[in-house]
Amino acid sequence: MHVCIVRCWTCVHACVCVYVCVCTQELLDSTVAGAADPHTTLVVYMGLQTLPNLYQQLAAHGMTPDLPAVAVERGTTRRQRVAWGTVSELPQRAAAAGLKSPALIIIGQVCVCAFTTMQ
Repeated sequence: MHVCIVRCWTCVHACVCVYVCVCTQELLDSTVAGAADPHTTLVVYMGLQTLPNLYQQLAAHGMTPDLPAVAVERGTTRRQRVAWGTVSELPQRAAAAGLKSPALIIIGQVCVCAFTTMQ
C-alpha cells in the first residue's frame, strides 16, 4: 500500500489544502499527524471506514473538536448524500445518515462556506 499526500496552496482562502487517502487504519495512523492544522482544509479520500478513528487521531495531534466537517457520499452524482457537523460529531452523523463508500471527508473552515451556499 502507499499513501499519497498532495499539498496545494491556493489564493482563494489563502490556506493549505491537504489531500490524503486513508482507506486502512495503517494509512490513517501514518498520515494524520501532519494534517491536524486548523488553518488547513483536509480532504480524506476513502476515509469513511476509518472515520470513527479519524477525529481521535486528529485530536491527539491538536485539532479542535468544533472544526466544521462534512462527509460526502457519491459526490457530484444524483445519488449524492451528505452529513454535516463538526469533526467530533461527524462519525455519528455519517453513521446515522447511513453513508456508504465511496465518500470524501472534508474538514476545515471551507465547510462553512459550502454549507452556507447550499442552504
